[in-house]
Amino acid sequence: MTVGRFLVRTIVIAIVLFALGFVGHQLLLGRDYVSIEPIMRNKAEMQAHMPFALLTCLCFSGAFVWIYSQGRSASRPWVGQGLRFGAAVWALTAVP
Repeated sequence: MTVGRFLVRTIVIAIVLFALGFVGHQLLLGRDYVSIEPIMRNKAEMQAHMPFALLTCLCFSGAFVWIYSQGRSASRPWVGQGLRFGAAVWALTAVP
């Protein structure tokens, strides 16, 4: 995979992840977060940390694309590759 394709795929995945995070945390859970606001950061503090959220999203997306590109093979069945990729991402994200 070329560097250009890697960057485009990484940016696309980052945008999708960030959009899904917005939908989940702002649109679906936003009212619940307001009810527990006294124990959370206020909006100004959250916005101050937004560049770090963007950076972590980009790092995760790059790792996501790289792991997929390392395990992808046109000569193997796609189901096994998908299961292996899913297990690798699960082991990196959910297990710790």
